[in-house]
Amino acid sequence: MKICSRCKEEKDYDGFYKDKAAKDGFNSICKKCRLEMDRTRRESDIVWKEKKKLQNIIYHEKNREAIAERKKAWLSSDEGKKSHRESTRKWKKKNRDAVLAHRAVERAVKKGILIPETNCEICNGTTRIEAHHPDHRFRLKVIWLCKYCHEKLT
Repeated sequence: MKICSRCKEEKDYDGFYKDKAAKDGFNSICKKCRLEMDRTRRESDIVWKEKKKLQNIIYHEKNREAIAERKKAWLSSDEGKKSHRESTRKWKKKNRDAVLAHRAVERAVKKGILIPETNCEICNGTTRIEAHHPDHRFRLKVIWLCKYCHEKLT
């Protein structure tokens, strides 16, 4: 048994992270307190957040194909299909206006009422142009953006 130096509770050694520098081989702060400290620091440290965001962007650019393969494998598994269906159902329930706006644009394009642009309105790119709704209440008022600019905007 060991006492946490932060919360002062007595806990088993499995409630502490290992620490080679410590005399007994375990950190002086319990796992629960350590997690709370780390969470608080991450939420308040803007520089850390920006650094992590940049690291994520670089990682995803370098490993795009491997990530796509893992995602495809996950979504083809039974557990992945079930999880995807459930999260999609929740999103649609929560974002009813967005769903209706997306359907309205699809129907308008199909009927020829709305003609998609061939270039992104931000970067003038021509690949994977999508409709962006600045406000889902105005269902046919859209901005045509490439997938990259659309992701940055949302």
